[in-house]
Amino acid sequence: MHGFLLEFGISLPIGKTAVTRLAAVLATHELPPRVVAILERLYEQFKYLDERIGEIEQDWSASSLRTRLDSA
Repeated sequence: MHGFLLEFGISLPIGKTAVTRLAAVLATHELPPRVVAILERLYEQFKYLDERIGEIEQDWSASSLRTRLDSA
């Protein structure tokens, strides 16, 4: 996403927080419709992966807690 934006002179800081502001960036800059569509698809994939990572972290934490309780 950062690379696509840089091609059009738009610098977006690297990181999760910056990516969540993508909608605001797209609203304030005029980009070709094809680029906007690609960036929107990439953002949807980012959100999906972020949710899956959150689920895995929760499962991992719960499993780790059960292991510690079982060994106590």
